[in-house]
Amino acid sequence: MAFRSVALALALVMTTLLAHAQEPSATDKETARQLMDIGDTKYDSGDYAGALESYQGADRIMKVTSTGLAVGKALMQLGRLIEARDKLLAVARLPQAADESPVLTRARDEAKELQQTLADRIPQLTISLAGVPAGVEASVQIDDDAVPPATYNLPRAVDPGTHTVSGTAPGYLASPQTLTLKEGDRQTLVLTFRATGARPHEEPKEHELEISPLVWAGVAVAGAGVIVGAITGGISLSTASDVKAQCEGTRCPVTAEEDGDRALVLAHVSTVSFCVAGAGAILAGVGLVLTFTGDNGADTALDLRPGFIGLRGRF
Repeated sequence: MAFRSVALALALVMTTLLAHAQEPSATDKETARQLMDIGDTKYDSGDYAGALESYQGADRIMKVTSTGLAVGKALMQLGRLIEARDKLLAVARLPQAADESPVLTRARDEAKELQQTLADRIPQLTISLAGVPAGVEASVQIDDDAVPPATYNLPRAVDPGTHTVSGTAPGYLASPQTLTLKEGDRQTLVLTFRATGARPHEEPKEHELEISPLVWAGVAVAGAGVIVGAITGGISLSTASDVKAQCEGTRCPVTAEEDGDRALVLAHVSTVSFCVAGAGAILAGVGLVLTFTGDNGADTALDLRPGFIGLRGRF
């Protein structure tokens, strides 16, 4: 029993100390009174923004029904009805102290009545989406405020005045729409989305130039033809020079005749090799054309046959 009495006494002491710690000082109270007087002067002159600033300063100090009511009224005059109702509701819910003054009680009652009247004055806007396929999540904004997707097609509270509604979706875009709402308005806005032509979640691919295999085949054939033609041509010229030297007399020896035949054959081989090199160059050129026109030339090939050089395939 004694323990309970001590615990109760300690609780009462702590509550009293906490209450005194939270209670504004005399200086704070006087500052709040002056701020309220300044706010009243500005309110009466129509400077509601200035009045709101002074009222909010006093309310941060006192946190009582009278200062909160003044803040709510200034917000109402500025057309910020949603904030005003939220503030007035908070004032109406402030607990009543046992020794509360009649001024604070009347402020609480007035705040309760005002917030009820504001409920019907706050406009409501319903946003309906069109043009967005099922499964594509759209983002909608009213001015700078994002609208939760769960509230699409449902009435949303907005302040009176002019508002801009915009929306985006992957691969779709909605042109911003502007509308003006008066107090108590109930409107529905259809936000139409149109495809932008870009596929959603698809990164642009860099174009890669695929060189036709005919280019490499042509270069190889041309290179081989030039090498073989140059070697056989050189040997043919050298052999022909030797034959000429051997035939300076009136009659060519037998060995000179054999060397002459060999030189003639090498000359033909050299000529054919250079022709093959030319065909390879043509093939490489065709491959370059196919490369830049988007065809890899897989169905084309160089046709080399005895007595014939050509390009066969499908273009």
